[in-house]
Order: sequence, then C-alpha cells, then structure tokens
Amino acid sequence: MTGKYAPLYDWLKGRGQAVEMIALAFDELDRMLGGALPRSARMRRQWWANSASHRSPQAAAWLQAGWRVARVEREGGWVRFERAA
Repeated sequence: MTGKYAPLYDWLKGRGQAVEMIALAFDELDRMLGGALPRSARMRRQWWANSASHRSPQAAAWLQAGWRVARVEREGGWVRFERAA
C-alpha cells in the first residue's frame, strides 16, 4: 500500500489479532497521515463508505488492512473501525 493513506493501512495492519475494535479521533488520524483529513471526511458520511467499488484510496487502506468503518461521529470528530468478517 502506497500513498497518503498508507500510514493508516500500516497502523491498522499492525494491530494484534485480539483487537476487534478501534476508535480514532480525527485529530489522531490527521497526525498519523501527516496532514489534515480532507474536508469531505468531516462533512460527508459517504467519505467513510466501506466500498472498494468507488475506488477511494482511504477505503482501500482500511479494507485491505482487514478492517471496516463501523461508525462515524462527524460532530464528535471520531471514527470506529471493526475487523472485517
């Protein structure tokens, strides 16, 4: 995995198998990625879709790492990932 979301892929891939759920603040993601999430991540639920079909690089990062977005709280500024079945 290369590109802007490679650090997220690496971080999720590195979580132990016993970890089933992870919640991250948008600020934590900003630091992990070395820059701010796009405005659309904070404004639109669709940005967090678990769909590889629309070829979003962010979804590819978490899906290829074996995770999926379970919940997004845009107002609260966090996202919860769960292991993909």
